[in-house]
Amino acid sequence: MAFFKRKPFLLVGSSRRKERPAAKVRRARIRNAVIIVLGLLVVLWSVQYSRIRGQRKQALVEILRLQEVVREFRWDHGRCPHDLEELSYPPAGGQAYYRRGFEDPWSRPYSMICPGRLFVESADLVSAGPDGEMYTNDDVKPH
Repeated sequence: MAFFKRKPFLLVGSSRRKERPAAKVRRARIRNAVIIVLGLLVVLWSVQYSRIRGQRKQALVEILRLQEVVREFRWDHGRCPHDLEELSYPPAGGQAYYRRGFEDPWSRPYSMICPGRLFVESADLVSAGPDGEMYTNDDVKPH
C-alpha cells in the first residue's frame, strides 16, 4: 500500500509539471543570494551616506570657525584678509589667527567673499561639497 501513497512527478490530467526537489533548492539558493546582495548594497549605501553626512558637518564647523577668525582679523586690522592664507601669516608678523589648512574635507579650497553679503561683519565662506562644483544643491554654507 505504500506504493500508492507516493505522489507521481507528473500530475495526471494536468499539463503542469510538479517541481522537482532539486529545482526548489536551486530557486531557494538564488533567492537567498539576491537577498544577501541587496542587504550588502543597503549596508554599503548607509556607510557612504553616513560618511558624506559627517564630512558635511565637519565642513560646516570649519566654515563657522573661519568666519569667527575673519571677524577677529577685521577687528584687529580694519580690513578683510586678501585670502585665507593671510590668516596664517598676518601682516607685520603678528600672531597667526588660524594654523590649520584651508581645505574642506574633500581637499578643495573654501571660497571666501569678504565682506560678506550674508555675514557683513565677517565673510561668506562656502565649500563646493562632495561634487566639487560651486552653486549646486550640495554646497556647504551656513544659513
